[in-house]
Amino acid sequence: MIDTGSLEVRQTRLGYAVFSGRDQVSRDFSCEYTACGAATRLEVRSRSKTRPCICCGDQFLSTGPGHRMCNLCRPSEYRAAERHSRAVLGLQPDGYQ
Repeated sequence: MIDTGSLEVRQTRLGYAVFSGRDQVSRDFSCEYTACGAATRLEVRSRSKTRPCICCGDQFLSTGPGHRMCNLCRPSEYRAAERHSRAVLGLQPDGYQ
């Protein structure tokens, strides 16, 4: 059993899965490492919400309290990392709803 915040990765009949308390909140994975990745993505997604940019004030989807600048205000070296995080989270690119 591996704990990732409020979520846990536990072994099941079919492999490993992510649990919140007694409830299974992910599909079964054959690899514990893959289930841990799913738990991390679920934790990040649960912290994501719309916040105002500290530079321009526009609303954008923030992945946590330390993410306070929109893509237009963020320096360009961070934009590639942002696109990668959105893809990992299964979110649409900026500008799509």
